Amino acid sequence: MVRLEFRPRYVTTLLLTIIVALTVAGVAVQISEHALSFRGHEQLLGLRRLFDLDEENNVPSLYSSFALLWCAFLLAGIAVVARHMRLRYQRHWVALAAIFLYLSFDEGARIHESAIDPLRSVFSPEGIWYYAWIVPALAVVFVIGMAYLSFLGHLQPSVRLLFAAAFFVYMLGAVGGEMVEGVYATEVGDPHDRLDFNLVIALEEFLEMMGVAIFSHALMSHLTFNVREVRLSIEKLSHPVSASPESGSVPDRDGAEVSHEVHS
Repeated sequence: MVRLEFRPRYVTTLLLTIIVALTVAGVAVQISEHALSFRGHEQLLGLRRLFDLDEENNVPSLYSSFALLWCAFLLAGIAVVARHMRLRYQRHWVALAAIFLYLSFDEGARIHESAIDPLRSVFSPEGIWYYAWIVPALAVVFVIGMAYLSFLGHLQPSVRLLFAAAFFVYMLGAVGGEMVEGVYATEVGDPHDRLDFNLVIALEEFLEMMGVAIFSHALMSHLTFNVREVRLSIEKLSHPVSASPESGSVPDRDGAEVSHEVHS
């Protein structure tokens, strides 16, 4: 039997440890390049590209994409539990799972950044609105927030507080950080050669990763409030059996029984 179990405190501790390590590594390579003048691939042995918090397809971006995917997995699991227990707001959980699945994909593909140039050509924004994708993003967030007010009200108070904290921290990084970077871009042009600008980016990414970690903990806490145990097991049977509606299990072609259990 293969059994998958996790404990919220241990998972969150692991996520926070990874976030701190990635942030320290990202700041270190920026200081090495800009303050200590260790420039070029040869001097940094490729570490700048590997740990730059503003780059794509490297360790920090891979982690961020995985963390969002982990939240999508938790949301989908909560939706399954809600359906099994016939709880309210099943569709809200499913919609959140879809949103975080998209965010995970966007983190790697940077889809939202493709809207910057078209929007800038139309509105010519400056200052805090320099990265013009912020405007439609805030509008979407507002609409979703209004649609989820009653949903938030049904959550446990501690979980609701974690949801609010996760949202505030993530938005402070994703939107607040972009606004500060927009001021730099307006006044300086291309500020990527400045250490202070890259430290702002590091803070932005740190806050985004922290927001996702807090949200992950909130989701795991919500699960513990509603069910005693969620277990996924895969067990090899000596003799294949036919599917039984009462057992909730279905044999595969090799006679392995795949089952799920939710204990309330």
